[in-house]
Amino acid sequence: MGREEKKKLFSKQNMVAMFIVFIMVSSVIGYMFGKEGGEKFKYGDHSFLLRNKEFILKTDNEELSFDFFPADVDDIETDFDVSDVIKGVAEIDFTSDPDDKHAEIIALAQYRFQQVLERVSNTYVLNGMTSKNEFNLPVITCEDATESIPVLYFKKANVTSIILENNCIIAQAKSEVDILRVKDRLLYGLLGII
Repeated sequence: MGREEKKKLFSKQNMVAMFIVFIMVSSVIGYMFGKEGGEKFKYGDHSFLLRNKEFILKTDNEELSFDFFPADVDDIETDFDVSDVIKGVAEIDFTSDPDDKHAEIIALAQYRFQQVLERVSNTYVLNGMTSKNEFNLPVITCEDATESIPVLYFKKANVTSIILENNCIIAQAKSEVDILRVKDRLLYGLLGII
């Protein structure tokens, strides 16, 4: 093979390799930013998209993510309107027991709640625990709850429910799955969806 033939072969190999790389990169970009994939669901006047095992609600150029569809959590009763307690407050304090059996999933629920809250309001979130803890988080209990700074207390319990006691929202759940259900029920109540 002469030098000219090697240049042509090398050039063709480069072009083929660059073409394959282009196809792969385009596919990834198309997947990430392309048309909305996923199954669509409707709840009342709200449309949701099931994408990557999350229910996505689009509002004013925002995408809010939930673990459960509203119909899967609307059986969790509350005797108060969540938006009356949370909407419009400058701060809300989150708390949980440091030795709660479901501490990890509670932390995840608090984080996801905070993500949605930050997108729909200017509410500051202070994370704490009900007693002294290894994370040096402030001690926050229901006794600290006020009308201007309510407390959201996630905890494991024998029943799954949401109750309000003196500006303290107690989100209690029997299982790890129910902790995420309670989180979504609170958020849907805050947004006026349920």
